[in-house]
Amino acid sequence: MFQKLCADSVLGPVAKTASTSFLQPKLPHWRLFDRDRGEWLVTAAVECHCYHQRVENHGLKWWQVRWGLAGRKISRAAIVTAKVIGLLCLVAGIGYGVAYLISPWLASRGLSRFDSRVDIVPVSLSNKAEAPLSNLSIDLYGFRLLLPNNEVGEVLKGEQTTTMRLRNGVLIIRNSSHDENWIVSELAHGNEFGKKLLAPDLLDSRYSLMEATMFATPDQVKWWRFRTKENQRIAFLLMTKLTALTQVNSMRSATVRSLYRIEFGDFRGFQFGNPDAAPYDIHVDVFNGANRHFQFDIFGLEGHGPVLTQPEVNAMVGSIRQIQPQVSPHIENIEER
Repeated sequence: MFQKLCADSVLGPVAKTASTSFLQPKLPHWRLFDRDRGEWLVTAAVECHCYHQRVENHGLKWWQVRWGLAGRKISRAAIVTAKVIGLLCLVAGIGYGVAYLISPWLASRGLSRFDSRVDIVPVSLSNKAEAPLSNLSIDLYGFRLLLPNNEVGEVLKGEQTTTMRLRNGVLIIRNSSHDENWIVSELAHGNEFGKKLLAPDLLDSRYSLMEATMFATPDQVKWWRFRTKENQRIAFLLMTKLTALTQVNSMRSATVRSLYRIEFGDFRGFQFGNPDAAPYDIHVDVFNGANRHFQFDIFGLEGHGPVLTQPEVNAMVGSIRQIQPQVSPHIENIEER
């Protein structure tokens, strides 16, 4: 507490009578203005040493003063820190919100960087010729297939696959009679989120589902469409496409391969790989009008040459016929029937 000492000790009764007056310091003298008279009263060479005198407060301790100053500094620092943290949280929240909105676009770009095969789309075959096949046919999984003019060795039948040894390679025929035996259909029908995104015509038609999957590319996902159903649908198809490309045997080397659209006889579909170019492995997925699915692989050992030619593959696809399911694979000479 402070007490100002000046007016009573120096100016005496003059200051008391001038109740409406105020002091205007002009060192080294004090001047007094009397509003009643409307004039300035100057003290005669009386120097006024105005000062502040400290009044003791016996209830205040020295350490309380120091802690009070420290508390104010800490409070200021805490306020500044809180503002900085709040600003960072705001920026992080905005960034997370933006990332969430464009997440389909980010996911598709990430898939493209991870595996460039998702950028491939099917093209038409340049060679649509059909080569003569042998007189041997094989019946299995409800289909009949003519075999190429190649030495047919041991046949190993399994519930899901049948392996047939050729002269310089292997032919593998897969059982696709059920959706769970085909990775594309399994992903589409076994995922509730995927069912909501895909139209009924895609879920009901195996060929349409395969076509939509193979023609999906990361460029079709637009960042400015945010999390619209269209963006999410394409992002889902891209994930399905990458999984399918990884699963097929013809893509074992994880290198960029060619992808073809094929149609011969009653079947149409897609061919992965080129039998006339290294590494000569191919995978074929074809479908008929009854929504039946047939798939097979042709590949050889590492460093092998061509196993079959493209015209032979074309003729094999054109020879596929749907029949009654066989208990075991049956190979016969069609000339003897």
